[in-house]
Amino acid sequence: MILGYSITYLNAEKFEIKENINKLDINTSLNIKNIQEMKVQQEKKQQKVLKVDFEFLVNYEPKIGEIRIEGYLIYSGKDMEEILEKWQKDKKIENKEFEIEVKNFILRRGVIISTFLSEYLAIHPPIPIPQILPK
Repeated sequence: MILGYSITYLNAEKFEIKENINKLDINTSLNIKNIQEMKVQQEKKQQKVLKVDFEFLVNYEPKIGEIRIEGYLIYSGKDMEEILEKWQKDKKIENKEFEIEVKNFILRRGVIISTFLSEYLAIHPPIPIPQILPK
Protein backbone atom coordinates (compact mmCIF):
# COMPACT_ATOMS: atom_id res chain seq x y z
CA MET A 1 0.00 0.00 0.00
CA ILE A 2 1.29 3.47 -0.88
CA LEU A 3 1.31 5.59 2.28
CA GLY A 4 2.38 8.86 0.68
CA TYR A 5 4.67 10.55 -1.78
CA SER A 6 6.70 13.69 -2.31
CA ILE A 7 7.91 15.50 -5.41
CA THR A 8 11.53 16.61 -4.99
CA TYR A 9 12.30 18.01 -8.45
CA LEU A 10 10.23 19.49 -11.29
CA ASN A 11 11.55 20.79 -14.58
CA ALA A 12 9.43 21.76 -17.56
CA GLU A 13 10.99 23.39 -20.60
CA LYS A 14 9.69 24.58 -23.93
CA PHE A 15 12.27 24.84 -26.69
CA GLU A 16 12.31 27.12 -29.70
CA ILE A 17 10.68 25.49 -32.72
CA LYS A 18 12.77 26.08 -35.85
CA GLU A 19 10.84 23.91 -38.29
CA ASN A 20 7.33 22.96 -39.30
CA ILE A 21 6.11 19.99 -37.34
CA ASN A 22 4.37 17.37 -39.45
CA LYS A 23 4.38 14.65 -36.84
CA LEU A 24 4.79 14.94 -33.08
CA ASP A 25 5.73 11.95 -30.95
CA ILE A 26 5.21 12.18 -27.20
CA ASN A 27 6.95 9.54 -25.11
CA THR A 28 6.59 9.03 -21.38
CA SER A 29 8.83 6.88 -19.26
CA LEU A 30 9.23 6.14 -15.61
CA ASN A 31 12.26 4.82 -13.81
CA ILE A 32 12.71 3.40 -10.34
CA LYS A 33 16.00 4.95 -9.25
CA ASN A 34 16.39 3.40 -5.81
CA ILE A 35 14.63 1.41 -3.10
CA GLN A 36 15.70 1.60 0.52
CA GLU A 37 14.34 0.78 3.92
CA MET A 38 13.12 3.62 6.08
CA LYS A 39 11.41 3.91 9.45
CA VAL A 40 8.38 6.12 9.99
CA GLN A 41 6.68 7.03 13.21
CA GLN A 42 3.12 5.70 13.31
CA GLU A 43 1.24 6.44 16.48
CA LYS A 44 3.64 5.40 19.28
CA LYS A 45 5.84 2.97 17.39
CA GLN A 46 8.20 2.98 14.43
CA GLN A 47 7.22 1.09 11.32
CA LYS A 48 9.57 -0.20 8.61
CA VAL A 49 8.61 0.94 5.11
CA LEU A 50 10.23 1.15 1.70
CA LYS A 51 11.21 4.49 0.19
CA VAL A 52 11.05 4.24 -3.60
CA ASP A 53 12.86 7.01 -5.52
CA PHE A 54 11.49 7.59 -9.01
CA GLU A 55 11.76 9.69 -12.13
CA PHE A 56 8.99 10.42 -14.65
CA LEU A 57 9.88 11.89 -18.06
CA VAL A 58 7.91 13.30 -20.96
CA ASN A 59 9.93 13.71 -24.17
CA TYR A 60 8.73 15.28 -27.39
CA GLU A 61 10.07 14.48 -30.85
CA PRO A 62 10.86 16.80 -32.54
CA LYS A 63 12.35 18.37 -29.43
CA ILE A 64 9.73 21.04 -28.61
CA GLY A 65 9.91 20.48 -24.88
CA GLU A 66 10.69 18.20 -21.98
CA ILE A 67 9.15 17.55 -18.57
CA ARG A 68 11.03 15.82 -15.74
CA ILE A 69 9.52 14.92 -12.37
CA GLU A 70 11.50 13.28 -9.59
CA GLY A 71 10.35 12.21 -6.18
CA TYR A 72 9.76 9.31 -3.86
CA LEU A 73 6.90 7.30 -2.47
CA ILE A 74 6.53 5.41 0.78
CA TYR A 75 5.36 1.79 0.51
CA SER A 76 4.21 -0.62 3.19
CA GLY A 77 3.12 -4.16 2.45
CA LYS A 78 4.00 -7.79 2.37
CA ASP A 79 7.30 -9.12 1.07
CA MET A 80 9.18 -5.87 1.79
CA GLU A 81 12.33 -7.69 2.94
CA GLU A 82 12.37 -9.81 -0.22
CA ILE A 83 11.75 -6.76 -2.45
CA LEU A 84 14.56 -4.81 -0.77
CA GLU A 85 16.99 -7.75 -0.85
CA LYS A 86 16.45 -8.32 -4.59
CA TRP A 87 16.85 -4.59 -5.30
CA GLN A 88 20.07 -4.33 -3.32
CA LYS A 89 21.48 -7.41 -5.05
CA ASP A 90 20.40 -6.90 -8.70
CA LYS A 91 18.63 -3.51 -8.92
CA LYS A 92 15.58 -5.45 -10.14
CA ILE A 93 11.97 -5.75 -9.03
CA GLU A 94 10.63 -9.29 -9.31
CA ASN A 95 7.52 -8.88 -7.16
CA LYS A 96 4.87 -8.14 -9.81
CA GLU A 97 2.19 -7.00 -7.34
CA PHE A 98 4.58 -4.42 -5.86
CA GLU A 99 5.86 -3.36 -9.28
CA ILE A 100 2.37 -2.83 -10.73
CA GLU A 101 1.13 -0.87 -7.71
CA VAL A 102 4.20 1.38 -7.57
CA LYS A 103 4.46 2.01 -11.32
CA ASN A 104 0.73 2.72 -11.71
CA PHE A 105 0.94 5.22 -8.85
CA ILE A 106 3.94 6.98 -10.43
CA LEU A 107 2.30 6.94 -13.86
CA ARG A 108 -0.95 8.48 -12.55
CA ARG A 109 0.83 11.23 -10.64
CA GLY A 110 3.28 11.87 -13.47
CA VAL A 111 0.57 12.21 -16.11
CA ILE A 112 -1.52 14.53 -13.92
CA ILE A 113 1.40 16.82 -13.04
CA SER A 114 2.89 16.86 -16.55
CA THR A 115 -0.52 17.60 -18.10
CA PHE A 116 -0.84 20.58 -15.77
CA LEU A 117 2.67 21.81 -16.62
CA SER A 118 2.21 21.33 -20.38
CA GLU A 119 -0.82 23.64 -20.26
CA TYR A 120 1.34 26.47 -18.92
CA LEU A 121 4.05 25.86 -21.51
CA ALA A 122 1.47 25.72 -24.32
CA ILE A 123 2.71 22.35 -25.54
CA HIS A 124 0.77 19.16 -26.10
CA PRO A 125 -0.16 17.21 -22.97
CA PRO A 126 1.34 13.73 -22.54
CA ILE A 127 -2.07 12.11 -23.12
CA PRO A 128 -5.01 13.18 -25.30
CA ILE A 129 -7.53 15.30 -23.43
CA PRO A 130 -11.17 14.27 -24.05
CA GLN A 131 -13.13 16.65 -26.27
CA ILE A 132 -16.75 17.25 -27.05
CA LEU A 133 -17.29 17.18 -30.80
CA PRO A 134 -20.31 18.26 -32.82
CA LYS A 135 -22.64 15.52 -34.02
